[in-house]
Amino acid sequence: MLNKTITVSLLLAVFAGLFAGCNSHAEKKLAAIRRWEKQSAVANLPVAIDMLEKGQTDKAMELTEKCLAVENENAQANLIKARALYSQGKIIEAEDYLRRAVRYDSKLHEVWFWLGTLALQDNDQQRALSNYKRALTQAPANTEYIVAIAEVYASKGQYEKAIAVLEDKSRFMPLNKDIAVAQADLYLRSGNVKVAISIYKRILVTSGQTPDVIAALGYCYVIDHQWAMASEIFEKLVKDASVQQKETYLELLAVISVNSSQYGKAVKYFDKLSLSRRDDADLWLKMGQAALGANAPKRALACARRALAIRPGWPDAIALKGCSQYMTGDYFKSIQTFEKIRGDKKLTCFAWLMTGRSLRKIGEHERAQLAFEKASAIDPENDLVAFVNK
Repeated sequence: MLNKTITVSLLLAVFAGLFAGCNSHAEKKLAAIRRWEKQSAVANLPVAIDMLEKGQTDKAMELTEKCLAVENENAQANLIKARALYSQGKIIEAEDYLRRAVRYDSKLHEVWFWLGTLALQDNDQQRALSNYKRALTQAPANTEYIVAIAEVYASKGQYEKAIAVLEDKSRFMPLNKDIAVAQADLYLRSGNVKVAISIYKRILVTSGQTPDVIAALGYCYVIDHQWAMASEIFEKLVKDASVQQKETYLELLAVISVNSSQYGKAVKYFDKLSLSRRDDADLWLKMGQAALGANAPKRALACARRALAIRPGWPDAIALKGCSQYMTGDYFKSIQTFEKIRGDKKLTCFAWLMTGRSLRKIGEHERAQLAFEKASAIDPENDLVAFVNK
């Protein structure tokens, strides 16, 4: 009996050991699976960031949710979800996840940067500045953070402080293009266009002939009324520009040409633009005005008619038509045309003035004088009226 009891006890002990072993193995297997799931989910975070950068917000959110499901205290995952929510316009939710991220890892500098961005969106410049500075403290060479701090100062009208931030960092990173471009932009916005031009020129020497910097230099020349330099730059850029950029550059070249009194060139640029903008009344008006300046009244008249076909009764196009008729010597038609816009508030003085000039050309001097007097009464300070009345 004793032997039987001992045998049963031994069997029970063996079975208990076996079951314990099975349980231990199952737990280990489950732990291994969880570790793999966690590692796999975390490993997908760089992919999620890449998708976010490419605008694939939903896919980025899906990968991030998988990570948070197995490790909800992962600061990077919380940051990515915050960015995804921000891109969806869910600002309050985004800030909540940023707060979680910074709670789990206060040294994650990107979180402070995004908190600064949200603060700026709330128009809390001081809080934005504080957060941006904290991000920069943890990543001193991050140009995005440096420029962000400078931009906050600039938004407050403190251009000297903004430029000082950039200049301080540029001493340690003298060849950094992003900082130099930000410097040039701030000098331009603060009214120091000459300094901006010199910086952009330096960038082109140190960082190569990049189209964005070349274009920025060109715009500086436009602002500084250096028409020849601006024209030279945009004539080069327009050759290799995309379709959308080409239109922008062609229109800019036309404006530059008008401002530099090269009306014939302006007409050519407007003509190129008209190939893709046949129904743009404003374009036909500008081309016609340039044609008048180039002493091509017949072309100007054709442009005026085209503008009026698109936009009937437009006073500006009627004025162009009347001027074109005057310049071709068709004074009777010019008088009839200007009669149509004498009631226009903006052009009434000009209409009476041109009516007087047309009447003078056909020998109607008394009626011409009455027309000039009408123009003078409407706008006594008008230099052109005074000049014609001499």
